[in-house]
Order: sequence, then C-alpha cells, then structure tokens
Amino acid sequence: METLQISSLCAEPAEDTKGFICSVFEVPNDDIMENGIPSKAFLEREHEFDIVTVPFFECKDGTITSKGVLCTKSTDETYLARWGKDCFEKQYGIYGVNTIWNWELDSGLRPCAVYLRHCTLAARNMGPMCYDSFLDETY
Repeated sequence: METLQISSLCAEPAEDTKGFICSVFEVPNDDIMENGIPSKAFLEREHEFDIVTVPFFECKDGTITSKGVLCTKSTDETYLARWGKDCFEKQYGIYGVNTIWNWELDSGLRPCAVYLRHCTLAARNMGPMCYDSFLDETY
C-alpha cells in the first residue's frame, strides 16, 4: 500500500478517439454472461468495474466483427449501491483506501508492477500497431 502500486486496467470513453487496439479471445461464456447480462460470479470477481458488451472491429477493414465483454470504469457510488458499505470496507477500507475511482492524477497511484508488465508484454507481442496503441491510449 505504501507504494500505491495497486491499480489495474479498464476501458473508459475518451473524446476524439476511435478506440484502442487489443487482442480479442474466446472464453467459455458460462461463467461470464447469463442471458446477455454479467453473471453474479463474474460481477463478484470484477466487482469494482462496470461490465458492458461492446462491438469490436477488425483492424484490416474496420468492419464490426462481433461483440465482446469489457470491464469499464465505474464510480464509487455505483460500487456502494451494488455491494454496500460493508463490502467496501472489507475490500478497501481495512487497507486505508477510501476511494476506488476518485484518485487525483497526482496522487501517486500506479499500476501493480507485475500486472503492468503482463499487459505491456502482451501488447508488444501482438505487434507494433497494438503496442503503440497501448502506449498511446493507456494512462
């Protein structure tokens, strides 16, 4: 906690951009979605995020290929409404964390180093287009 290397990665809307490049992969849907909505188990695993279904496009020609599930930025208020103060306290408060989403840009919050390494290597291994997008679109 003292290093503030506790952050993970999610997507959020950004103005003046077409999006970002990432890899898309298929996983068994049984544990993720139920009738088009996130399953309870998936929501509990990714409890701090909003889970949405979004279209994705082929880089080659820009046509919509399909839809995928994406973890997106949420709010502290949404978290508290969904899970309650007791859950927040058990997950964050006991570590002295009083917000999930309201960190100031100059707070010192940084990604978990191991997680960031995995994300960076994965983007680099996908090729220059993906790697450049990761470096340019991630903050």
